[in-house]
Amino acid sequence: MKRIMLLAALLTAAQAQAADDEPLRLDDLTITTATRTATTVDESLSTITVYTRDDIERSQADRLTDVLRFVSSLDVVRTGGPGQQTSLFFRGSESNHTLVLIDGVRMNPGTIGTPAVQNVPASMIERIEIVSGPRSSLYGSDAIGGVINVITRSDGAGGDFEARAGGDNAQRIAANAGFAQDGWSLRGGVDTQRTGGIPTRSFTTEDRGYENDAFNVTLQRTFDRGSVSIRHLQADGITEYADFFGTPVSQDFENSVTALQWQQQFTAGWDSTLIVSRNVDEIAQRESPDFVESTRTSVDWQNTLKVNDAHTVVAGVLLFNESAQTLSFGSGFDEDTDLTAVFVQDQYRNGRFDAIASLRLTDHDAFGNELTWNGAVGFDITPTLRVQAGGGRAFRAPDATDRFGFGGSPDLEAEISEQWQATGIWKPADNWRLSLELFSNDIEDLIDFDFATFTLQNISEAEIRGAELRGVWTADGWNVAFGIVNQSVENAETGARLLRRSEQSATLDVTRDFSDTLDASLTVRADGDREGIGGARLAGYVLVNTGLRYRINERWQVSANIENLLDADYESAADFRSQDRRTSVGLRYSW
Repeated sequence: MKRIMLLAALLTAAQAQAADDEPLRLDDLTITTATRTATTVDESLSTITVYTRDDIERSQADRLTDVLRFVSSLDVVRTGGPGQQTSLFFRGSESNHTLVLIDGVRMNPGTIGTPAVQNVPASMIERIEIVSGPRSSLYGSDAIGGVINVITRSDGAGGDFEARAGGDNAQRIAANAGFAQDGWSLRGGVDTQRTGGIPTRSFTTEDRGYENDAFNVTLQRTFDRGSVSIRHLQADGITEYADFFGTPVSQDFENSVTALQWQQQFTAGWDSTLIVSRNVDEIAQRESPDFVESTRTSVDWQNTLKVNDAHTVVAGVLLFNESAQTLSFGSGFDEDTDLTAVFVQDQYRNGRFDAIASLRLTDHDAFGNELTWNGAVGFDITPTLRVQAGGGRAFRAPDATDRFGFGGSPDLEAEISEQWQATGIWKPADNWRLSLELFSNDIEDLIDFDFATFTLQNISEAEIRGAELRGVWTADGWNVAFGIVNQSVENAETGARLLRRSEQSATLDVTRDFSDTLDASLTVRADGDREGIGGARLAGYVLVNTGLRYRINERWQVSANIENLLDADYESAADFRSQDRRTSVGLRYSW
C-alpha cells in the first residue's frame, strides 16, 4: 500500500511538470565509471559499452540481465528461466570477477561474491555503463574482468506507465514518475513482475516461477554550487527452482541499496562528493531454516581537482564494514569484515596525446594490504585514427563463504590479476566507428577446492588471451552495432578450458526508425561451445530477439517482441534449461 501511495503522489505531481525529453547523442553522453570523472566515450582510454534509456526501451527488456546478455564481452549464464540465479563472466574471468555498481555503490555481496543482477528491473534504469578490464585501482575488490555501473532514473519531470504480458504466464506492470520545482526534485518508480517460469533442470518437468516486487525513490535538493540527495532501490520476492536432486524448492530474496550523497563545488576547479550507503542482500529458504545475509555500510569520499588545462587529479578514501551470516544444513557463520582504502588518479590531456594513471592501497582485514594500479596512454595518429595501450593490476578479496563456509580457509590470500591491452580505433566519419582491442589477463592465486585437504586454497592460475572487434554505424534511421570476441580461456597449469565460458562470441544489434511512429529492432548473439561442470561439453547456439514499437500518439504506445525467435534449444550451464521462444506484448502511456 505504501508503494501505491508513493506512486500516486508522484503521478499527480508529474502531470503538471511534464516536458518533452530530447534524445541523447552518444558522442555527447557524459559517463563517469571509467575514471570516476565526467568524460565521454570518445575521450575515454577504456573500452566502454553504454546503453541509454532509449536503448533499454527499444529492447523491451524486463530485467538488467536481458540487456547484458547481448554484450559481446560478457557471458551471461542463467540456471533456468527468468529470475533464476545469473552469473556474469567478463572477458573470460570468473563469475565473481565482475563488479556491479548501482549509482556508483557496490552491489556485490560479501557472502557469495556474485550480485543478484537478475532482480534489477529494467524499468528503473536510466543508463548502463560497462567498462572492460581491471578497475581495482578505482573500485577495489572484484573489478578484474570489468565494471558494470547501473544508473537509476532519478531526474526529469513526467513519467510513464507500462503493462506487459507474455508466454509462460509472464506479467509485468511498471510505472515511473517525477517532478522538479524550486531546486527540489522527486522521482520514484514501482515494478511488479510475475512468471510461471519453466522447468529449471533438464531432468525435471515442473515449472518454477518467479515473483519480484521492486521500488525506487530519489529525493534531491540542488543548491547554487552543490546538491544533497537520498535514494533507495529495493527488490524482494520469491524464486522457485529445483535443487541438485530435482526437488522443487523456493526461496525469498531481498536486495536493497540506500545512499545519502552530498556534492559540493568548493572552487572552480575543486569538486567533492561524499556518499554514505547501506546494502542488504538476503536469501531465506522456504522449506528449511537456511539463509544467507550480507549487510554493508560504506563511506566513500572523492575529491576532483582540476590542476590546470592538462591535469585533473582525483583522490579519495573508502571505509566499509560488512556483516555476513549464513546457515546451511545446520552450520554457518557470523563474520564482520572491515576495509579501508585510499586512491589517487591523474588524467593528462594535451592535444593529440592522453594519459591516465591511478593507484590504490587497500587495507583488508581478511588478507592485509593490497596495492593496485591502472595506466593507459592514447595518441591520435590522424584525425580519424587513434591508438591506445594500457594495463592494470586488480584483485579479488576472498569472501566470507570462501573463508568460513563449507571447506573454507580463513588464511586465503587475494586473487591477483595483471592485464594488458592495446587498441586501435578508426573513426572515418561521425556516423561510424571501428575498434580492435587485443587483451591479456593472467590471474594468480585463484581460489579452488583442494581435494587433498577438502578445503579451499589458492592453488589455481588462469591465462586469458583474446581480441575484440567492435563497430557502430548510424544513418537515415538505421543504427547498427556489432561485436566479435575470440579468446583463449585456460587453466595456466593444466591447459584445460575454464568452465561455462565460450571462447568465441558475436553480437549484432540493428534498429530501424521507419517513421516518427514506428521502429523495429533485431538483436543476435552467437556463442561457441563451452565446458560444463562434470566434463560435459555444451554446444554453441544462436539467439535472436526481435521487437516492434508503434506510437499511437504522443502519449500512447504499443509494442511486441519475440525472444529466442529461432527457438534454439541450448544450455549455458550443464543440466539447466534455457528459455525457449517467448512472445510478449505491451502497452505504454507516457507524459
